[in-house]
Amino acid sequence: MDVTRANFEVVFPHIKRLLEDAEFSSIDFEMSGIRTAEDTNDIEKSAAEAFPEKSKAAQRYTLVQFGLCIFTKKPMPADAPANAPQQYVAHPFNFFVFPGDKSEDIVINVDTAAFLAKHNMDFSKWITEGVPYLKRTKAVEMRDKLARKQGSPSPSGAAAEDDDDGDEPVPAPTPEKKGGKPWDQSFLAKLDKLDSAAFTNAMADAARFAERSKAAEESNGLIPDPHPQLIPAFRHKDSIGLFGHFLSSLGLIKTSKRTPKGPAYYMSSAAARDRRELDELERTIGATRVIEALSAVKKPIVVHNGLMDLLFMHHCFDGEPVGDLQHFKGLIRKRFPYVFDTRFLVTHPKVPFDAKMVQNLEGQYSAFHATYGQSYSVELPLGFEGYTAAVLANSSRAHEAAYDALITGRLLLYMAKLLGDGTLGSLIEGKFVNKVPVYCCLETVQLSADTDTIDHDGPVLCVTFPRNVGMSSSKLDEMLKSNDLRGRVLWNGDRAFVFSPASSRGTLFDKSVGQALGNLRKATNNKGGITVLRP
Repeated sequence: MDVTRANFEVVFPHIKRLLEDAEFSSIDFEMSGIRTAEDTNDIEKSAAEAFPEKSKAAQRYTLVQFGLCIFTKKPMPADAPANAPQQYVAHPFNFFVFPGDKSEDIVINVDTAAFLAKHNMDFSKWITEGVPYLKRTKAVEMRDKLARKQGSPSPSGAAAEDDDDGDEPVPAPTPEKKGGKPWDQSFLAKLDKLDSAAFTNAMADAARFAERSKAAEESNGLIPDPHPQLIPAFRHKDSIGLFGHFLSSLGLIKTSKRTPKGPAYYMSSAAARDRRELDELERTIGATRVIEALSAVKKPIVVHNGLMDLLFMHHCFDGEPVGDLQHFKGLIRKRFPYVFDTRFLVTHPKVPFDAKMVQNLEGQYSAFHATYGQSYSVELPLGFEGYTAAVLANSSRAHEAAYDALITGRLLLYMAKLLGDGTLGSLIEGKFVNKVPVYCCLETVQLSADTDTIDHDGPVLCVTFPRNVGMSSSKLDEMLKSNDLRGRVLWNGDRAFVFSPASSRGTLFDKSVGQALGNLRKATNNKGGITVLRP
């Protein structure tokens, strides 16, 4: 389901309800760029060394799409057999998101723009219909400022002196102001006699208007707020000021509108005005509210090769300075205690090697679905027909954020079957959680630990091929199988394949394994390179 500025406010309450009942949620982002010139993609750098380069990309570029797929478990029928596949309901939401801070610049990488255009990205929709978003730090500041203006408790607990946006602090209204200015009938003595009758009638109208406003306020949205009501024109200019004093005593406010004959004055509800101001602010904060809701439920989230997704999510939606890798890990843990990365899970030694060889997310999903497709079932409700099995089969929505989020979540369910008992709890117990690979890096980021590791044993090889060799993942897989080489894929790039080999013949330095590697090189007419990165 596409979510734009036009339908976000209708869809968002539904998303909040779904998140409360979710088993987990998978996320994916499409960005305006993912690499900077400083990012060397040096495979031998540690995660801590590579992190600043990745972080710079998240600061430089912006988001285009945000995919969120919420998976909920369906209760199993009482008469279901013990081995019946678990049933899930998936709700994939595809947000077009656009910066709400008008002072920001938008930077687009040329290669990324061409890639997105190739996969049918609607850039016009992104710019004209994208849901706005603000950094959480900015949203907190704006909410606090509005609360002080309205005399409400600060949502963040910040005091007035904490307002450091350069404006004068907005003092909190006194209880007298918040509750309305006291009114005394003796004030009528100040009234011009020519306005006496009109003023008295207007007071009665205002009292009735206040009753309707109070009923609307207490109805929790069932009764609409009354429309602003015209205040009769008074002969003397001081009378309208006095009437404003009376309105304030009822919790009402006086507003004005220019007309050809001069200003026209209206009575309206102060509470309704406050709600309108708050609603307008929340619309400005926009898609950031989805991330706030996702963080609030503390349910597992799922990414695929997701360090960049986590970095962009934090930089665009949160705004707190990232610092170094250790500090960033703490920020993510605070918001999301359980993070699964399907790229890490797919490369585990217990997972069949053939499927690992596929380079991209869509190919990996298809490979596992072909073998394990009946291990669970996923239902798509009305309104989400664009993500049916037929669509998934031909990958016609590949690299749309919601599509990628959906198949990332489905891939997690396959991994839960292969590496656990089919539940996320078994993956957590097996310590498959909070481990996020770094693209073009041998180390895995351990979100729950202070140190990062090369999360595998044994030697590490880097096999490289010139572009003109025409090497593909499937071709390389066949070559490795024919030479009885198996291992764990660490990084599968455009022209390089890094893996930790294992063989029934023995270790890397066995003569027979060396011969197999020689056969591999001969198969590429001696144009490939094999480098031992770690003995």
